[in-house]
Amino acid sequence: MKNKDKNGKFTAFTDSLIGKKFGRLTVIDNAGKSKYGARLWLCECECGNKVTVQTAQLNNGKKRSCGCLQKEKASEIVLLAHKANQKYKVSSASNLYSRWGNMLRRCTNPKDKEYKNYGKRGIKVCDEWQDFNNFANWAISNGYKEDLSIDRIDVNGNYEPSNCRWITIKEQGNNRRNNKYYEFNGERKTISQWAECYNINSKLLYERVVIEKWDIERALTAPKMTPQQAVACSKVQRDKTTGRFIKMEVA
Repeated sequence: MKNKDKNGKFTAFTDSLIGKKFGRLTVIDNAGKSKYGARLWLCECECGNKVTVQTAQLNNGKKRSCGCLQKEKASEIVLLAHKANQKYKVSSASNLYSRWGNMLRRCTNPKDKEYKNYGKRGIKVCDEWQDFNNFANWAISNGYKEDLSIDRIDVNGNYEPSNCRWITIKEQGNNRRNNKYYEFNGERKTISQWAECYNINSKLLYERVVIEKWDIERALTAPKMTPQQAVACSKVQRDKTTGRFIKMEVA
């Protein structure tokens, strides 16, 4: 088979793919080159449709059909979710299926926006959970609800039955590897956890500890007024240089 070069002359392809099969596609003829110079091939799909595909797409497996394969997979997902809905008696099995799919993607797909926090760090999904039914059985048996999120107990560990649980978004927020903990009375908690324990607004506690640099004991035991409200007190004023609140010297 031949192709036109820049001068309009026909030149022979040196590595013809004609007759070779890639997934559901069989290469039947060359189709010249794209405007960017990529070699194109005319392929016939098992379903009868014809499609033009680049060499790279055939070799790397990104193009394995005319598009019918993706449609079939999408239909299988809908059917699987429907069957799971009946089997596991949850109001939205497609939601559970989506949780499973998202978990796999962030651990295996470099193009996923969360891959850098999971797969790139070496976080994996165990072999057992590569099958949706196994994951669904574990989820239902361990308290799955649609308002809960799957959480790894060890944030550096894998997704596996012994290291996972279903918790609220709030609880999961306290189990992040970048959380900062503050120690008081022999206990170690995040700002949100301390705020809940002492019935203090978390934003107020954050402002006291992080912005105003109060120590955790003072921040937890001081009267429940914001640093801005404290300006009105006779013993406190804002330092014009640092912007922080400081005690006034009493004459």
